Formats: sequence, structure tokens, C-alpha cells
Amino acid sequence: MRKFFFITTTIVLTIILTLSVFAYYEYEEQTETLEKGIWYTTYHYHGYKEFGEHHVDHVYYIPGVHSSQVSESDLENFVIPEKLRCFDCHSSHPVTAVSPQAFKECTYFEKISLPKSVEVIGQEAFMSSTISAVTISNGTQTIMDSAFFGCGNLKKVKIPASVQRIDSCSFSGCYQLSEFTVDENNNSFYVKDGILFGYDNSIVQYPITRTETEYTIPDGIETIRGGSFSCSSLERIIIPDSVTTIEEYAFAKCENLKEIVIGKKVWSIGQGAFYLCDNIETVLYTGNEKKWDYIEFSENNEPILFADITYNYDIDEETKNNQINETKITNFPAILVIVLLVIVAIIALVIIITIVIISLTKKKKTKSNSGQSSDTYTDNKNSTDINPANSENNK
Repeated sequence: MRKFFFITTTIVLTIILTLSVFAYYEYEEQTETLEKGIWYTTYHYHGYKEFGEHHVDHVYYIPGVHSSQVSESDLENFVIPEKLRCFDCHSSHPVTAVSPQAFKECTYFEKISLPKSVEVIGQEAFMSSTISAVTISNGTQTIMDSAFFGCGNLKKVKIPASVQRIDSCSFSGCYQLSEFTVDENNNSFYVKDGILFGYDNSIVQYPITRTETEYTIPDGIETIRGGSFSCSSLERIIIPDSVTTIEEYAFAKCENLKEIVIGKKVWSIGQGAFYLCDNIETVLYTGNEKKWDYIEFSENNEPILFADITYNYDIDEETKNNQINETKITNFPAILVIVLLVIVAIIALVIIITIVIISLTKKKKTKSNSGQSSDTYTDNKNSTDINPANSENNK
């Protein structure tokens, strides 16, 4: 009896354990919904935690296949719906993500608006598309790498308060992108001088449209994010000693870049960080040769490795010299104004003196003429008095 009870108990426990394992590991089924040329893929999750839950997880766009179903108004401003009804269920489910490469190389839409339900913009989701504007609603948390890479018509991007993560190269190659704005309630990112920074002491994106030829990364920045300066027109870049990591493709295709100052705390330079920077001539390194040899260089960084390297470069001295030069340049207009005022004052003084001299000369001549007239009158009178005969004759 005990043996039977033990065997039965073992079999029951084994069945329960097996069912628990299968129940714990979620599995999914999927169906697809086609609406106005957009494929919405619905995932049905089954499992111990979310048994019977359904939601629309991804959005796909197949360019050209169903474009006839897209109206002109949709082309101007396409709005991804917040919820969709599935084929095999009677309830609506939220759209929570834009799939990787969902709108890649899409040429049909000009503006796209994402609903608040979208939490993730997938890898290369809008890569090389022709969109000129995108509305990212407050609800999106993650923008994955290369999400908007190569969007040549994109001009402005507003980051809502909800975004907590922006991956590498998310906005690289956007040749018309000139303005970032970040919601004041965002705790992860901020904009300074038009450049997108992260509160984790990183520089996220330097707009390609900037025309300056030299840029100094602010002291305190520790990470130069992937693709942050790629395709820029910079000729010289100064990387301070606070920077420790230069991520992949950070300066890729900076064809005008000729000189780089690299701080001594940099220990990692990612893949292709200086890829296609073939005009680099000089590297000024603030550390010694031994520290330089310890830097981890990933592949495709030949331009920086074959450049002329100067060790123990004093970046502080350069900063002082720049400050002196800036002071001279700043003071130059004031000095010029003072000089002009002095010249004007001298000219005015000369004019006044000239007028005074001329005035005195005229007065002197007038006085002299007046004296001569008086003497003539006196002489005539005396002449009359001396010759009384003439006086009698006149009578």
C-alpha cells in the first residue's frame, strides 16, 4: 500500500512539475492585421504570468505592396493608431512598439505620429526614410540604435519626458537635422547650445548642420556616444581628460577632420570610431606613450593610428592661450571705439582752435582798420586848425 501511494504521489508530482514548467515558459502565436497598407503583427502570449493576454506588439510597413490603400492625407501625416482589433478576437489591443526596420527606406510618408502606447522604437525603424517630421508621444521610453539613421529630410526632433534611452547612431546621418528640444521634465537628456547630451555625462548627438570647424567637448563628459559626430564638417576636435570612452562610429566619415586632441583618460575607442576620416594628420595626446599603448582600439580606426602623434600635450596651456586670444578679440572693438573717439576729439579740438584763431585774426584786422580811420580823421582836423587862412577863405 505504501509502495502504491509513493508511486502515485511521485507520478502526480511529476505531472504537476511538468505542467508548471510548460506553463512558466511563455510561448506566443501571432496573427497579422492589414490596415491602410500597414501590417500590424499581433502577438498572443500564453504562460504562467500572462495567461491569455493579447496585445499588438509590433508595427510593420511593407513599402509599395499596399500603397494604393494609403490616402493623400495619410501620406502627409500618418498616425499610427493606439489600439487595433485582432482577426481572431473581439477586443482592441494597444500598439506598443514599432518593429525593427518597420519603415526602413519608406518613401511614402512625410510625417508620422506615434501614439502614447508605443514604448519602443525599434532598431532601424525609420532608417533612410523620407519623413520630415516625427511626433514621439509621451510614453515612448526607448529609441533603439539607428532608429532614424539617414533620415535626410528630418529637421527637428522633440524628445518627450518619458524617453529614458537613446541608443547609438539613432539620429546620425540626418543632414538637415538642426534642432533638438527636450521636455523639461525629462530626467535622462538635455540640450545645450543645440547639442543633445545625456545626464549620464555623455554627448548623444552633435547636429550635422552646424558650420563651425572646431569644437571642444565640455569638460565633465565621460562618454562620446556612437555616431554622435559622424558626417560633421569639423576640422578639429578637442576631447578633454574627463572622457573615458569613444563609442563605435562616433566620428565616422568626418572627411574634413585634420587634428584631434585626445585626453589621457580615454581607454576605449570603439569600432569604426574614426572610420573614413582619411584626412587626419595630427593627434595630440595629453598622456604619455605608455598610456597610449594601453588604449583598446577596435577595428577600422586606421586613420588615427597612422597619424602623427604628439605625447604629453598640454591642453590646459592651449585653453589659456585661447582665453587670452578670446580676450584680445573681445576687447578689440572697445579699443577701436576708444581710438575713434580720441581721433574725433582731436579733430574737433583742431576745428575749434582754427575757428578761434580765425575769429581773433578778424577782430585784429577790424581793430587795425578802425584805428587807421581814426588817425586820418585827426590829421585832417589838425590840418584845418593849423591853416586858419584856409578856414577864412572857405568862409
